[in-house]
Amino acid sequence: VFVEGHSITFELFGVPRHGGRLPFFPTQPGWISGVYQTGVRSEDITIPEAVIKLLSGEIKPPATVVLHTYQACDIEDAPTFIEGFGWRAKPMPHDKTRDSTGDVAEADGYQPGVIMRKHVEGRDGTCRVGGCGKPAFLSQLDHRHNWAEGGPTHPKNLACLCQGHHNMKTDGSLKYLLDPYSGDVIWLYEDGTWTITEADGPLAPKQKRWAQTVAQHITATRKRVREDAQHLKQELDDYAQQQAKTKAEAKDESKTNADAGSDDIPF
Repeated sequence: VFVEGHSITFELFGVPRHGGRLPFFPTQPGWISGVYQTGVRSEDITIPEAVIKLLSGEIKPPATVVLHTYQACDIEDAPTFIEGFGWRAKPMPHDKTRDSTGDVAEADGYQPGVIMRKHVEGRDGTCRVGGCGKPAFLSQLDHRHNWAEGGPTHPKNLACLCQGHHNMKTDGSLKYLLDPYSGDVIWLYEDGTWTITEADGPLAPKQKRWAQTVAQHITATRKRVREDAQHLKQELDDYAQQQAKTKAEAKDESKTNADAGSDDIPF
């Protein structure tokens, strides 16, 4: 069996017998494991024979459905986010649970494990390019700082990108910065403009997403800070006025009492 990209060619006794294109990489560990479990162990045949029989439909692997869901653990009867469906008001029964509130350990190699992948998908929600609604679970994980250049395989260095945008990032058409704590992504464009996208997955700090220029973001932040400062100043001014009024009333009352005590006794 020869695999190159998405193409696969079978060769029996040195003679090519079949060629085709597959919508996946047959070298992925999960696929190889399925071939081994379904063909080699259950059918007692070789791996090449198992591959051919599986692709031809002669044997079929057992169906195993894994549905990933997300639910807040600190809120009673919290709604459940179902991968590929969305939010569901009522909790769902489950077989296994994982705590996603803590930090995920860095992977030793290039490929992230299932837990890490689901953590990033749960944070991002969709492809992180503004306006792209490709679901995160159908996207690819991109190393913001390339792994070959020392970038870690860790959620703080991973972002969900659809295949098209992943290709653009790989060839240099797209560049971005990833905030490792908030999950915000700052996109840098060739014309000098910047945009910010916020993660909108069920694990995101804020479950909403918008894109805006860096200038707009800074302006909005300054406006919010200025409004907060003005509100605080108003509260301090009101407090000072109230204190002054209280002191003045106390002074007037003290003077009134003093005047009343100095009146002559009428007998």
